[in-house]
Amino acid sequence: MNNKVAVKLNILIITYTLEVGGAERIAVSIAKGLNKAKFEPIFCCFKGGVLEKDLREHGISVFNLNKSRGFDLSVLIKLLKLIKEKKIDIIHTHSFSPNLWGRLAGIIGRVPVIISTE
Repeated sequence: MNNKVAVKLNILIITYTLEVGGAERIAVSIAKGLNKAKFEPIFCCFKGGVLEKDLREHGISVFNLNKSRGFDLSVLIKLLKLIKEKKIDIIHTHSFSPNLWGRLAGIIGRVPVIISTE
């Protein structure tokens, strides 16, 4: 008899904004399309937008980091805190700035899988 307990993987999806753009729509589509029995999608953006409502309506947590213009070290600190609190297993970044900050936080936070979409 197999008594294995299914463990969900926590996947942190990071975009710059949640406005209606190509990268944002793809990231939202990925989050909504994940098998909820296997994955727990957690969405993170540097700036909010209209797509946030759609994610929340699908039961997906959204964290807006409110990134300041230019170099904002608080983004790294906020990402590291989120990685630790949510026990992130996978990071999936979309575009340059989310890739830079997300990859750095993932490496420091020892996230085993980091995926980047450019």
